[in-house]
Amino acid sequence: VDAAKGKRRIILSTSAKETTRNPLHCRIPLALMQQGVWLSFCLDLRSLVEHNFPKQTFRSLEMITFAPCCHLRKVFTIRSAPPDTTNDYDVLGIPRPESAEAIPRADEFPVGVPHETQIFS
Repeated sequence: VDAAKGKRRIILSTSAKETTRNPLHCRIPLALMQQGVWLSFCLDLRSLVEHNFPKQTFRSLEMITFAPCCHLRKVFTIRSAPPDTTNDYDVLGIPRPESAEAIPRADEFPVGVPHETQIFS
């Protein structure tokens, strides 16, 4: 839901080849999503809405639907992004954003489990 109480749909898909947008929804490819490792996949909803729906401001999330071909361990929210541990920023040649919050201890992976944290914005 945006600041004007309009509902928008953001579709993230590994099958999408390019980003497509219209006033009510957008489809974004997940080409850089890490695979073959446990992943803390973090969505920056504010920047996704601002980038894909110009002149709109994110207000709240009403519903989230998962239809992945992966195993889902847990869904949780935090106010700011944790540190990204992937090399996406180096590959894309853009500066890393500053992280302000770590993943809560109860939601971390157990010690010894290989994992990455990836920010999608």
